[in-house]
Amino acid sequence: MPSTLLAAAAALLAAAAPAPAAEPSFLVQLRPAAVCSETAALLAAGAEPIAPGLRIHRLGAGAARALLPGLRARDALQHVERERPLGTLATFTDPLAATEWWRAAVDAEGLDPPGPGVPVTIVDSGVDLGHPEFVGRPDFASLNQQVPAAYGGRHGTAVASLVGAPANGVGIVGIYPQAVLRSWDAATEDEGRVLETGDIVAGIDAATAAGRGVINLSLGGDERSTAIEQAVNQAVRSWSLVVAAAG
Repeated sequence: MPSTLLAAAAALLAAAAPAPAAEPSFLVQLRPAAVCSETAALLAAGAEPIAPGLRIHRLGAGAARALLPGLRARDALQHVERERPLGTLATFTDPLAATEWWRAAVDAEGLDPPGPGVPVTIVDSGVDLGHPEFVGRPDFASLNQQVPAAYGGRHGTAVASLVGAPANGVGIVGIYPQAVLRSWDAATEDEGRVLETGDIVAGIDAATAAGRGVINLSLGGDERSTAIEQAVNQAVRSWSLVVAAAG
């Protein structure tokens, strides 16, 4: 085969080959006594603070290989876990305006919601702030930048609607329409479908720091995450109620 054809074939094969999968990052938790001595080195290596209250940072795979042996040798680590996607989100396809069947399913039918002002934080895939249920709503707080991607944002917006859509003649009425809604956008991958462990931990931590209330996690996975457990326990110790999907 002429060299030009060989070069062209090689280029086509290279273009068709899938890109190598990115190495997973790690969630690194320092011991309380090691925060002062070790945090600067983590930040210098590119670590991202995820949950300051829990001393948890996200550390890239390369930096983790370089730093973790020394941290272990100095007994500076409390916990390390490989970051992973905590499942993928489904979304609602029906308008949900005709029948609000979920009220009976959660035994809310006939109950009066609490008075106005109890915070409910949605740790999900972000809320479309231009949606008719939320545009101009005064009792809505974004705990981080809301970037509801093409797919995932519909899930977070739908969950927020189920919780707190107002009685405004549009769409549906939420179970607690007078809630102070807070949203943490934890969907950063695959058009907003995938929620990484660290982003969920960060959302729970931010909700805890914002003050006691209800923290809603309409998500789940089939593996245990110690980092998420610790974030939930910290929220409960701070008098927040954490509600998660089951089944």
